[in-house]
Amino acid sequence: MNREIVSIKNRCIDIYEGTPWHGDSIVSVLNKVEQLKAYNERGKKGHSIYELLLHMINWRLFVISRLSNEGALEFFEHHNWRNQPAASDADWQNAVHGFRKTQEQLLSYLNCLQDNVLDREVKERTYSFRELLYGIMQHDIYHIGQIAYLLKG
Repeated sequence: MNREIVSIKNRCIDIYEGTPWHGDSIVSVLNKVEQLKAYNERGKKGHSIYELLLHMINWRLFVISRLSNEGALEFFEHHNWRNQPAASDADWQNAVHGFRKTQEQLLSYLNCLQDNVLDREVKERTYSFRELLYGIMQHDIYHIGQIAYLLKG
């Protein structure tokens, strides 16, 4: 029985498109973003909503790379917090689609995992897969909260 993996998977689904305890799901927040706000609304550190979403995608891809045992750490560090000039509505839609694709990939890997993997150390890191998986959920919640806050501005 893979009770913890099933629990993690269910939390990922809830955070992404369900009714999470903390507020709106990622999908419901992203559906409220208009192209103009995606590039112009910026937080204190100067990151746009678009840049926040690209950052979220980057670290989800990192998690997927660790689960698949592929990809170099340097790639994800290099692509972290890329400053993006204003782009088209198609660029925004591609980013939203890219995020959805990472959700599908993450769930696919979770479907194949066994609970005993959770205690293993992540390649090129000093923490376990358990910490990585719970961490990416916390990371998503944190940044979608920033996006929701910027939308209210």
